[in-house]
Amino acid sequence: MKKTLIIIGSILIVGTVAIFIIRGAGQSVPDHKYIEAELGDVAQEVSVSGTVASVQERKLAFERGGTVRAVLVEVGEVVSQGDPLVRLDSSELAASLARSRAALEAEEIKLSELTKGTRVEELALVETKLANAERAVLEAQSTLSSVQAKALADLTQAEDAALSAAKNAILTAKLSLVTLSDLQETYYNSDNQDAYLIQEMKEVAVLRLFGVPDAGDWIPAYISNLSGGLYGDVQAASLGVEGDDTGDLVTDTLQALYGTRDALNAFPITDAISATDKTSLQSAKTSIATDITAISSRLQALNVQRAANESALVAAGSALTTAENARASAIDELTLAQSGASSDQIEAQRSRVTAGEADVSLIEAQLAKTVLRAPITGTVTEQRARVGATVGAFETIATIETAGDLEILAPVTEADIVKVTVGDIARITLDAFGDDVLFEATVSEIDPAERLIEGVATYQVTLGFIGEHDGVKPGMTANIDILTASRQDVIAVPARALLTGDQGKYVRVLRADNSVDEVPVKVGLRGSDGRVELTDGVAVGDKVITLFAD
Repeated sequence: MKKTLIIIGSILIVGTVAIFIIRGAGQSVPDHKYIEAELGDVAQEVSVSGTVASVQERKLAFERGGTVRAVLVEVGEVVSQGDPLVRLDSSELAASLARSRAALEAEEIKLSELTKGTRVEELALVETKLANAERAVLEAQSTLSSVQAKALADLTQAEDAALSAAKNAILTAKLSLVTLSDLQETYYNSDNQDAYLIQEMKEVAVLRLFGVPDAGDWIPAYISNLSGGLYGDVQAASLGVEGDDTGDLVTDTLQALYGTRDALNAFPITDAISATDKTSLQSAKTSIATDITAISSRLQALNVQRAANESALVAAGSALTTAENARASAIDELTLAQSGASSDQIEAQRSRVTAGEADVSLIEAQLAKTVLRAPITGTVTEQRARVGATVGAFETIATIETAGDLEILAPVTEADIVKVTVGDIARITLDAFGDDVLFEATVSEIDPAERLIEGVATYQVTLGFIGEHDGVKPGMTANIDILTASRQDVIAVPARALLTGDQGKYVRVLRADNSVDEVPVKVGLRGSDGRVELTDGVAVGDKVITLFAD
């Protein structure tokens, strides 16, 4: 008995261990639910309910304003659905479309070139382009050196001429002040108003020329012995040496001449002054005036030369920079041509092509909206458009009336109305006919005015039947699926497979070794059937997990 119990216990222990082993083995390969990614179509629909109504009149307006270019129908004419009624000026949009198509073509050519790789002939062209760029850089460097040398020589020449004139002018100014001091001592050495004015103006002149203050009453001998200040700086300045100080010295010399001229002009001419002294005074005034004209001319020539040098150097420097940039671009182009395009570059170029296609489609859509078309068949009862006139968005332009036709009116919520556009195709079922009978309709009008239905903002959408709709009566309830967008041959997965993390949207992909990767994805169109378009991250054949086993 005891032995039997031992055997039974051993069996239980072994069985328990086996169960755990089996369970553990089962857990090593979780039973994940997945779908294999494949190409398919994704459609986005807006589903609403509406009511069939009689069509009596339809007021028409443009979605965007503009200038009327052509009026194609008049009051009383019968038009069919889709007939053009009024055309707005579309020259700017047409030009934009042409530019966008040209840009798209250029991007497509680049993509083709990247995918084909660099040919020997193209590589030779790039190498030639680099050689030409190198030559252009050398030429620009040589030109800049020549411009710099000429600018230095011309500026030095202008500075020398100005400095030489300044050296002569300060000697004239000193002699004029000596003459003035001699006449001052002879005729105005007493205390009176004229003597004070001469003294005051002479102080300014001496201060500017020699840098000595309070010299208004100095005798000629003292003035003759002065040699400092501006006078000494100009005398010490060397010719043939370029420097910014030259302009300052010449400018200060001109100011000193003005001071000397003012001092000479302050000396009164009276009958008491001898003819000889009058002649000496007039001679000093004439010499100072001549030097003022000469210095002014030299200073202007110096400034003009500096401006010309700056302009020439900037132009030469800019030309060198342009040449160097062209060389750098040619080097990059050659490097790219030699290495070939990477997969990232090709994908980036594909993205540019896609963006270009989107631009073209957008402008084409905007261009289509410059033509007002009849949404229904009927008679034109109102035509307000005039060629050359400007019309605003949603401004009533024309009215069409029809007898006996039907339309469908449906409220669309503000969350869905942004997806719906005029011209969208819709599938219709009517409760009176059952789900097996399908009708087609097109969105003919979107009311821009908001309407509140049970506190929810909605916008009324009008749809016109396409084809036969015999037996349909006003007041029937319509179930409407409006096709607002679609994609063909794209990768789409069930929405439940799409997850959100700190880095954004991702899916779990089951690999061949039963490991699971979290793959970031980019989401495109969300289909009405619960599938989501993936524009990046997942390839055809990937096993995308839809249910993660516990």
